[in-house]
Amino acid sequence: MRTLARHLAVSQRGVGAPRIVLFDIDGTILDMRALAAHRLAAFDRARSSAWFAGLAIEDASTDGAPLAALCAHRAVPDPVVQDLRAFLRGHAIESDSALAGHRPFRGVLDVIRWLTLQPGVEVGLNSSRPESRRAETLEALNALGREYRVSFGTERLSMRADACSDPYAAKVDGLRRFRDAGFEIAAVIDDDPLAIEAMRNACRDEPVLFLLASQLLNTRRRVGPGVVQGSRWDVTRLAPDLDLPRHVRLVWDGVDSDDAIDEFLRRPVHVAACTVRVDPSGKLVARRDSYDESPWHPAERALSLDRVAERVLGGRRGLRLRLAVDADELPLVFAALERRTIDADSLWFSAPLERLRESGFRRLAERFPLATVDCSVDFVEPLVAAFPEAALEALDRLRAAGINCFSVSWAKARQRALASQMLDWGLAVNVDDVRNFEDYLQAALLAPRSVTYGFSASSSRTKATSSS
Repeated sequence: MRTLARHLAVSQRGVGAPRIVLFDIDGTILDMRALAAHRLAAFDRARSSAWFAGLAIEDASTDGAPLAALCAHRAVPDPVVQDLRAFLRGHAIESDSALAGHRPFRGVLDVIRWLTLQPGVEVGLNSSRPESRRAETLEALNALGREYRVSFGTERLSMRADACSDPYAAKVDGLRRFRDAGFEIAAVIDDDPLAIEAMRNACRDEPVLFLLASQLLNTRRRVGPGVVQGSRWDVTRLAPDLDLPRHVRLVWDGVDSDDAIDEFLRRPVHVAACTVRVDPSGKLVARRDSYDESPWHPAERALSLDRVAERVLGGRRGLRLRLAVDADELPLVFAALERRTIDADSLWFSAPLERLRESGFRRLAERFPLATVDCSVDFVEPLVAAFPEAALEALDRLRAAGINCFSVSWAKARQRALASQMLDWGLAVNVDDVRNFEDYLQAALLAPRSVTYGFSASSSRTKATSSS
């Protein structure tokens, strides 16, 4: 992946034509073992058998010797094997539903999303699937890519003219089609060494980077000179210097001590975040844990909200306050912030709906009309998936109460799909609870308004991550 990033950076210099990176589909984007497992399960259903019950995707195959080895391992009798092969021939892939059995390799759609965000770079598909499967192919890929904000159009898909023609000639013909459309072919990614070799021979005098994707292999295939081989899709290798959308604000979470503030101010990070509570003496302090979870003790020296605001806002940075206070305690927050001259648009308030309720959010929005006011909307995910119109109505009601940003937790299931859908609706989204560099990159690639990262001064990725 790093070789691809370097190649694109070099090829960008002095290039007038748009560049395109071409991906094969089966075995490169899609893990064909998932489709094999789906078809073997279909055989068992059709025959009311259980020969492949409990089969792991990693062990599935419907091809030649691997299928024979699988059947031998599962002690499938020869007559059943013959019946299975006839079943697979008679139920071609085209008869499978568009999504059934389709699964992308881990990380590949993140890599494609990163590529689409690079200046002057587009992504195309150069497949040996027959032309008759165009609609099915686009439907399946776009359904899988939706939550990654990745889409594929028919004009960027080259396919084989018919199922009987030479698949390698079709790949070469695909190169010509994209050249004729005005593209400079920057890189080609395929899982078949013979396809790679055929395409290399067709453009020996062009600065095309060829990458062999070998995700399914336990041993590396032999490839010709000038071909780079990789075994996994790793977006962190593509973006070591965080070449991401510049409007994504980075939020440094857990700034609740002077040492943490010192570290934050040394980095070019946009916003600091801390949780604000009322301590037993009635003062506002920055404290991550509740007093129920971690009882107060006399020697405790929690940082006051006054001190946090003085240092962070005085450093011309933004401040996100996670308010663990009730609505009737908001005047304490207002008084602490209004004791100093601040840029109102550098303030950001976040609170659970059940604590502030509608009236509390309205008071925040009215008191600080330029501030960001957000709440967690993880609860709306089932509505978004099943009743999107009802979900949009609920979000509109929150906006009417003064909430102008919505937070989703990256740590919960299906949050990528939730964030993506809300962004498609044109809503401001913050991604919360990001705890490692890979998750940070994946969240930032969606291009939300902000990403809140749980930084650690000892993290090996802190320096790189905070360089945007």
